[in-house]
Amino acid sequence: MSQTIQESYESVAYPSNVQPQMHPDRLAVLAELFGMTPALIESCRVLELGCGDGSSLIAFANTLPNASFLGVDIAVNHIESGNGIIKNVGLKNIKLEQADVTKIDKSFGEFDYIIAHGFISWIPDFVREKVFEICSQNLAPNGVAYISYNTYPGFHHRQLVREILRYHVREIEKPYERAKQSADFLKFLTGATNKTEPYNLTLKQELENITDKPIEILLHDDIAEINQAFYFHEFISLAEKNNLQFLSEADFTQSQDYIYPENARAFLAHLKNESIVEFEQYIDFIKGRRFRQTLVCHKEVTLYRNANASAMQNFFLASSAKFQSNKPDLKGRRPEKFSKQNKASATTDNPLVKAALFYLMKQYPLYVRFDELLDKAVELSETKNETAANDLCNYLLEIYRSGLLELHQFQHPFTTKVSNAPKVSELVRNQLQTTQFVTTQRCVTINIPDEFSRKLLLLLDGTRDTQALIKGLSAWVNSSNAPLHEKKKFIEQLPNRLKVSLEQLANLALLVE
Repeated sequence: MSQTIQESYESVAYPSNVQPQMHPDRLAVLAELFGMTPALIESCRVLELGCGDGSSLIAFANTLPNASFLGVDIAVNHIESGNGIIKNVGLKNIKLEQADVTKIDKSFGEFDYIIAHGFISWIPDFVREKVFEICSQNLAPNGVAYISYNTYPGFHHRQLVREILRYHVREIEKPYERAKQSADFLKFLTGATNKTEPYNLTLKQELENITDKPIEILLHDDIAEINQAFYFHEFISLAEKNNLQFLSEADFTQSQDYIYPENARAFLAHLKNESIVEFEQYIDFIKGRRFRQTLVCHKEVTLYRNANASAMQNFFLASSAKFQSNKPDLKGRRPEKFSKQNKASATTDNPLVKAALFYLMKQYPLYVRFDELLDKAVELSETKNETAANDLCNYLLEIYRSGLLELHQFQHPFTTKVSNAPKVSELVRNQLQTTQFVTTQRCVTINIPDEFSRKLLLLLDGTRDTQALIKGLSAWVNSSNAPLHEKKKFIEQLPNRLKVSLEQLANLALLVE
């Protein structure tokens, strides 16, 4: 194929999605846990390389009006699409520019956070080298860069299938036909090979990975002209050449070893004492990792190599976990199990911890400051000792390692109270013009599948009270083709249905002050 990278993305746009793991809030939390003093989230400066249509930056800018965001992408259609959304929503703190990243120099300015998501594995070597240079020359002294990339050894499976598919479609030039024929042939291969052989398992896993994904992702990710993976130590070598060092993974749980057998934990503990790079590399070997989201910072920054538990006192905390028991014992030593929908779970018999989690769960989706949480945990558990704060920090850090706890640097701007004239962001109302997927004030994408909820969200512009909302919804119902008796019944039930729906939207962090 003779298309340039720019031509390939302008002929077929890449479907962008909000990536909450890139939010500067997440990056700042991890930076502080490992000993850094990151920039204040509320006024930070963020640069994204290869931003697509800026979906993530737009969502972040929507929740951080005093921060500034700049996105660059080589594809004109991506930038035009994103700038259209920015104009419609009325955001003033974000710019998207069509630019070649190789042209970026110091004049672009200094940024507290630099993001390159799904980018360096799909660009030529000289552009990749420039990305690391930008992360060095344009990153503030206490800045953090987020870089995601395909990783060996796990990517070997994907690479095997990629090479087969690229051979199969080598004579096909039309992009969508290439993607369709690739998907069809992979499905054929999976059914044609011996189901008892490891090879079939590899094919089956790769087929599952592309099933239900937009065909554009298959085209640009899996069968693109360039798709380069790296062993972690190779990635770090590239970073170190530009005076950068490993900070953390964006998903803190991915660097934890508690899930492995005792002998594996002992082996990894020895490596961690010797070299954090070796520790991370061997975790990849053990788990067969295929994709990383790595944070780096300047090499001159002094880091803790074990997360600092006392930093927990500086954060907002939240948890959507649930206790297994309907009435957990908050004062005694009865073990209580708690878990999240993603199946992560833990058990504790510590009254202080149980009480803290109980309070967080009751407050969710709101975030709670550590000092407030400590006071409530002491009150609910009737725990009285001078080490309560340190104890709670240590316990909560362990829970954070398991993915059952959220840490935040600031309170995302949403409310769980339904006002007289409820309101959602202009971003949500804009998104509903073209899709049923919307971005919450927590920068999480959710599906709004039912038409009633979508119509309600469109009406929530902050100017309508309950009666006006009922009037608007009634007009919508009456304009439908439903039978008259169904319309009448629906309208009779509207007050109760509206009340329940507004409470649900509030709990999804969709309502704003």
